[in-house]
Amino acid sequence: MFGLFKTRCPLDTREKAWTETRMRWLADKFGIDRLRRADVILPTREFFPDDYSGEERQVRPLFDRVCRYMGVNPAGLKLYIVPDNQMVDTGGLYFREPHTVIYVAQRLLANQQWLVATLTHEVAHELLLGEGRLGTDVPDHEWITDLLPVFLGMGIFAANSTLEQGSWGFRCQGYLPSHVFGYAMALFLFARGEGRPAWAEHLRPDAKDALTKGLKYLQKTGDSLFHPDTLAAPLPLPTTPSAACELLSRSPTWQLVTLEELHDRPLLERKVLDAVVKCAQANDPEIAAAANEAMAAMGPAALPAIDVAVRAMHSSDSHVCTTGITAFTAMKQPQPAVLFVLNDLMKSEDPVVASCARRAVGAYGPRAARVIPTLMKLLKRALYKGLETEPVELCRLLSQVSPDYHRLIQERFQHDDELIVSVTDALAAMSEADSQVLLAADPENDPDAMGDSPTPSA
Repeated sequence: MFGLFKTRCPLDTREKAWTETRMRWLADKFGIDRLRRADVILPTREFFPDDYSGEERQVRPLFDRVCRYMGVNPAGLKLYIVPDNQMVDTGGLYFREPHTVIYVAQRLLANQQWLVATLTHEVAHELLLGEGRLGTDVPDHEWITDLLPVFLGMGIFAANSTLEQGSWGFRCQGYLPSHVFGYAMALFLFARGEGRPAWAEHLRPDAKDALTKGLKYLQKTGDSLFHPDTLAAPLPLPTTPSAACELLSRSPTWQLVTLEELHDRPLLERKVLDAVVKCAQANDPEIAAAANEAMAAMGPAALPAIDVAVRAMHSSDSHVCTTGITAFTAMKQPQPAVLFVLNDLMKSEDPVVASCARRAVGAYGPRAARVIPTLMKLLKRALYKGLETEPVELCRLLSQVSPDYHRLIQERFQHDDELIVSVTDALAAMSEADSQVLLAADPENDPDAMGDSPTPSA
């Protein structure tokens, strides 16, 4: 009963951990003083005094103002407005060729707040990509780019522009949802030692709600990786004693980041495994899945926890299920009884679960011969549906569990002229793909390094 009145974070565990970790990263790259000194830029005449009616001639002065607010010299940046039919899937693009060029879709001029949100994102690319703080090889670089304006005091515009409306209806704009922006702004205030501000009234309702609840949560619990008292020191890498302590006694956020560190840098001691196992049985699916991934990284050293991995395979949460399969496979102890579970999971309507289960079956090799009837049914269904990659995957799995797979396939489909052609094509595609893998592995066949063409960032 009392849990009903507990102060809760408005983000789930993974969203919270990502937002706090990346705000720490921005503090490391730009300095926390930049956040603490930042003016909060509002969509008011005070900050945007120039008249604006959506004309092209008004865009460059607006862009220059955004640059100055974000601490960027606009002189070296070129800005072009592009017809909507050339930028259907995005509102803005950033290029370095070698000088910075930014393209903005014509439709954004109709709404100043949408336009400012897009401009802040593209200028953030200049601060991150253009000034060498971040590379496009970082998987979440676009999300970090969305977050940077919050750090610099310009987050209101992006938070209010996550949904774009036009003649086509509604579509998402940007990368982060409004509630993540709201919580990031709560972190911004928390690091500055400030309470709920009057400017929160400028936010759309879902962002404002996340800011209000997030700030209340932070002020009451102090549970944050982005805490003003600890920002000066980097997050410590886990050791055996510290990892066990973090996993058993800290909040879900700390558990998640510790489990992710253990996935990247496994510790094989039994004390750590026991703590990971407790996390694998958590009610929070993000924690349970991360614990399964940590067990997978431990490989055969996690074998004492094999029953935990198998139980995870029965989870209704697809992420917990697939990470449980991955952990079981990494332990390299294929058990005949578990093959029945994998046989059922191969038939899952969730394509990620099904594919993961099939890879696990492949580890059994010929010992998985009992699943051949299921594989044949799945192959027939995939061929009838005209799928491209699934028949190839299933043919490869058949080749792993049966040395006589060619004969089995020919006998099953020989009386169906249409399917025999399709399955022959799938076998040919499998052989070609395998040949390409072998070719790529041969250093004598590596092509000379070629210069990369400029890659745009949205």
